[in-house]
Amino acid sequence: MHNKFECFAWVKLARPVNPTECLQSVLRQFYVNSLQQTTMEAQDLRWMEMTRENDLADEFKRFVDSKRYLVVLKGVHTIEEWDSVKVFFSNSKKGSRIVVSTEQVEVASLCVRQRSAVAEHKQLHMDHALYAFHEKGSEDRADATDAGSSFNATTTSINSSAESKSLTHTETSVASFKEYELIGRDKEKCDIIKLISNDSQQLEVISVWGMGGLGKTTLVRDVYQSEQLNVKFRCRACVTIMHPFDCGELIKSLARQLDAEDYENKEETGLTGGRTKPRVQRSLVDILEGKKYLIVLDDLSSATEWDSIIQHLPARETASRIIVTTRSENIARHCSKKHENIYKLQILGYEDGLNLFTEKVFQKITYLNDEHPELVEQANLILKKCDGLPLAIVTIGGFLANQPKTALEWTKLNDHISAELEMNPELGRIAAVLNKSYDGLPYRLKSCMLYFSIFPQDSKVSRRRLVCRWTAEGYSREVRGKSAEEIAESYFMELISRSMILPSQESIHSRIGVDSCQVHDLIREIGISKSMEDNLVFTLEDGCGLNNRVTIRHLAISSSWEGDQCEFKSIVDMSHIRSLTVFGKWRPFFMSEKMRLLRVLDLEGTSGLVDHHLTDIGKLLHLRYLSLRGCDDIYHLPDSLGNLRQLQTLDVMYTSIIKLPRSIIKLSKLRHIRAGGIGSNDGGSERGNGYGW
Repeated sequence: MHNKFECFAWVKLARPVNPTECLQSVLRQFYVNSLQQTTMEAQDLRWMEMTRENDLADEFKRFVDSKRYLVVLKGVHTIEEWDSVKVFFSNSKKGSRIVVSTEQVEVASLCVRQRSAVAEHKQLHMDHALYAFHEKGSEDRADATDAGSSFNATTTSINSSAESKSLTHTETSVASFKEYELIGRDKEKCDIIKLISNDSQQLEVISVWGMGGLGKTTLVRDVYQSEQLNVKFRCRACVTIMHPFDCGELIKSLARQLDAEDYENKEETGLTGGRTKPRVQRSLVDILEGKKYLIVLDDLSSATEWDSIIQHLPARETASRIIVTTRSENIARHCSKKHENIYKLQILGYEDGLNLFTEKVFQKITYLNDEHPELVEQANLILKKCDGLPLAIVTIGGFLANQPKTALEWTKLNDHISAELEMNPELGRIAAVLNKSYDGLPYRLKSCMLYFSIFPQDSKVSRRRLVCRWTAEGYSREVRGKSAEEIAESYFMELISRSMILPSQESIHSRIGVDSCQVHDLIREIGISKSMEDNLVFTLEDGCGLNNRVTIRHLAISSSWEGDQCEFKSIVDMSHIRSLTVFGKWRPFFMSEKMRLLRVLDLEGTSGLVDHHLTDIGKLLHLRYLSLRGCDDIYHLPDSLGNLRQLQTLDVMYTSIIKLPRSIIKLSKLRHIRAGGIGSNDGGSERGNGYGW
């Protein structure tokens, strides 16, 4: 190595990055190299400390123009940090090398010229992986200055097999680049390439949307790097939208990739403060004028971001294409005006999910029934929890690759999956990605989202039930002529659009087309964790401790809980709860005089509830929502119902009630009575905004 290079420098960047200090460190090491055994004079060091940045840059350029150097930059976190330092290294045509070390795979990939970038992956040994990006042919070339960048992920897991390829928490960020791009996604890749390759000469925008963790980035990058599109589009760029959003920096990143050589030459003439002077940069419109280009904008999170970016991209008849990935259907529709260019990415099917899982655990697609029958039951439970989400399958599979492959170990994971997702750093990426979806919600939707933790796993929750309950809780209010129910319905649809909840039943009778929804198991786990942090929702279920008395707003009683009245009182403080939801069997002591703030009493489908259990219902003066739906042993409602002057919704569908008490005429705020289908779940009707039954 010393025979090939005249100067060496190794610099670890400190936050915040100071380009001048970095340059001083490099120059100091270069001087030491050139002086060999001679120590630098004190005045040289003082001069370096006192010299202005422009003069220092000139001195540096003079020194390295005649030298062949090797520089290692360690700890580059963003492409902007790389840009602020790179500007000092001119192309002296001496075959110099710069090695950039970073933990961000995208930064690594963008530090080289995109048109000729080559990616390589090597498993050095069981707990070290190397991802290297360099220019095609640069390893054999001595007449150019090439920037190579690397991603060195050192894991903490240990595996007895030296040939095992592990994917642990530090490597999961690379998964979207390399590890699981094709398993189960061949059709989707072909579909998107067809959309890009159509005959239209207009600028077309293809939007790929879906929940976090589906592999949108992986799929689109695989499409972007396909040979088929390499031939069609010579002018190309791929960027991830960073947050907080900075349109100026994003446009610079696009310009660097789309016009790399020209951009670098102009930077050499515009050194000032480590940044390029605006007057020496061509605008993106100028760079792309008359060219056929392909641009990927990954992880767009708002329509405002799109509006800021698109004005910099010329819409000429050059058959150019833009691919957008987003978690929101509304953003996808905003970007792609043509319906056929909006592509919803679905979860993986069972077989593809199983293949992906075994590929990660055993490093090859494995037929468990034949080779590991003892693991089949636990594997199915894991896949059920992952529910077709590639990120979860890859991360959990990679974790299990480094554990003993026994039914006992996999059972331990299944039994404590919630705690593992929260506490195990090797599974942390799952929670990080899903938390990003939650954190991106506006405040009004966060309460609605956490509300789903009330309902049991895998349950289908009707839109009707949610809308009326949200309204009763005060989550939605009348706004500009729209009723509170209409606002709540818009919240429901927005959560679907943002991929936070999944439509499970569509209806031609509903004006918004969706009757019910489900929540992905892992998103539900996130919701439960956040609800518990804020003492928002508490589920009384088998295993609750006797000394865990808590103050909460929403109480759900699981069908698995079989405690007695004494245990109930020791655990739950009923004086603050706003909603009570019972799943399973009713116990008379669930009704408490302390529930003075109760707004929602939801006993839908509860067994064992009879007329006399409702005698004191009239004491719940703040009650706004009462559901006895499916309680077929209820024949009469007490006259005290008339005391519920705040009641908005009364649902007695599928009960044995054939007549309501006369006192119901006192309920001036009652908006919905749902009745019918006596003693059966096969008939009946729902009526709202009136007193029909």
